[in-house]
Amino acid sequence: MPKDSEELRAFDEHLEELTTSLKRSGLIFLVLSALSFLLSNELLLLMQEDISVGMNALTPFEVMNVRLSLALLLGLVGTLPFSIYSVISFARPGLRKNEYVMLRNFIPFSYVLFIGGSLFAYQFIFKSALNFFISFTESAS
Repeated sequence: MPKDSEELRAFDEHLEELTTSLKRSGLIFLVLSALSFLLSNELLLLMQEDISVGMNALTPFEVMNVRLSLALLLGLVGTLPFSIYSVISFARPGLRKNEYVMLRNFIPFSYVLFIGGSLFAYQFIFKSALNFFISFTESAS
């Protein structure tokens, strides 16, 4: 019977560690999102200059919606490394040494590839699609 009590206590401590980790990730997400929101107007202006297209809002909420979406997206991308580290730290006791080493080595590389893919998508895919839609709109008028 004492063994079950010890296992239950260890499980409770494990869940408490997970809860603490999730709270920290949430706090970091909120802080990064708030900072991103403060900078979102400047980021939108930079994007408009970069793509050489002015954005128009049809309703008053659209500008706020775009700024908020941009801030939440940047907050999420900024929080990902900490969240992934927290999950790996949480799962480490259940992983074999070679599994942990593989995760530890490949996760940062994966994040760098994610950022690179996002920049590629913005620079080439988004701009090409935007130019297509602009030319399509101009030919319709």
